[in-house]
Amino acid sequence: DWSSDVCSSDLEEIQGLEGLSLRVLDLQSNRIRSSVGLKSLVSLEELYLAYNGITEMSEVDTLTNVNTLDLTHNYLTNTIGFEGFISVEFLWLSQNKIDSFESLSVLSTLSKQYGKLETLYLEHTPLYEKPNYREECLALLPSVKQL
Repeated sequence: DWSSDVCSSDLEEIQGLEGLSLRVLDLQSNRIRSSVGLKSLVSLEELYLAYNGITEMSEVDTLTNVNTLDLTHNYLTNTIGFEGFISVEFLWLSQNKIDSFESLSVLSTLSKQYGKLETLYLEHTPLYEKPNYREECLALLPSVKQL
């Protein structure tokens, strides 16, 4: 088990990771627009993709061991594609484009089915500004203890 850190390197896509057995991958502050290229990292436990240009999560259904996921400051509008993140405990979605409670439907299912998600950050999203934000989120996400 080892980790890889490729921060602030103007990386535009994720590639060449097949065959690696990473536990931690840090690709923060790049120009990545897609999560494609991560599916072979089945041992991954921590994934840091903050400060990129990701608009959707796709081809990540094999990342079932990830417990820490940082997607701060991207362009996500919903949680479609998060279905494989059954072990996620800590999730950062701050500074994204998430604007409705319906956008959290996948997280709601994961929270109710697996009960692992404990910490969720949604600050500086349109959703965060809505009335009853906290109450609605906690009702949708029963396993969350810190919001």
